Amino acid sequence: MGKVKDALNGIGYTLEENIPEKEIMQSTYHLRFGNGLYILEVHWNLVYRYFRTDPEIWWTDARSVQYEGMTITSPSPEKYMMYGIFRLFARGFSPLRFFTFVNGLIYRYREEIDWGRLISLAKNLRMRRVTLFTLKLLHEMFGTEVPDQVIKKKVAGYIFIRDYTLRSMFAEVTRVHLKMLLYSMLLDSPSDVMKVLFRRIFPPLGEIRLRYNLPAKSKLVYLYYFLNPILLVVRKSKDKKQSRVEREQSKSRESRDSQIVNDKNQSKTRDKLKNENTEV
Repeated sequence: MGKVKDALNGIGYTLEENIPEKEIMQSTYHLRFGNGLYILEVHWNLVYRYFRTDPEIWWTDARSVQYEGMTITSPSPEKYMMYGIFRLFARGFSPLRFFTFVNGLIYRYREEIDWGRLISLAKNLRMRRVTLFTLKLLHEMFGTEVPDQVIKKKVAGYIFIRDYTLRSMFAEVTRVHLKMLLYSMLLDSPSDVMKVLFRRIFPPLGEIRLRYNLPAKSKLVYLYYFLNPILLVVRKSKDKKQSRVEREQSKSRESRDSQIVNDKNQSKTRDKLKNENTEV
């Protein structure tokens, strides 16, 4: 990470976070660097919080691929899919673009994916239930080509969680933490569920700072730490508050655009009447 930071600093990118780097690295899986125009996320792992794995596992069978005239390193198709499935899960199976991302990966690598290896990898990462649920759901939603031996595997609670996912996909969810409590039931074992719940209630201090946007040296972090179990239940998502503001702004823009169109139409009508009167 030190070499990456030096390289980015050398081209004008600086660390965006106002939280100590050590605390960030304990709580998430990337650092954000910006140059005033662009933001780069530097990952050292492709999963966090809900699943624990050695970062090196993602690159043990990496390969070189061509992208817009450049040669870049990419994980294997199976591991790339596991990353996409994790992101979909960690986002609470919304918005729709995270579904289409995984669906697109399957379509792109449909001739290369080793499905047996994928399920074995998911089992090793303790993501088997999440993976099966996601693949079955994609098959139902988009007709995604998934082998029958995968589709026919049973996932306890599948119908209930599927129906909830479909209902909430386009609905506003203001308490994301409660939503994720349901999806935690897709973890592979009761002990995995309990570990995640414990970490959500008693997370590292760095995660408390990130979750409640506290400055690096603020002593409020200790107050929020003790209030966290209550805030998880009653606090509404800042992102959803922001989305409401964005919707109001969108309505305002639409109203303004509609008024502009009406004004143009009225102007055209006046010009037409004027021309007709001139001809008469």
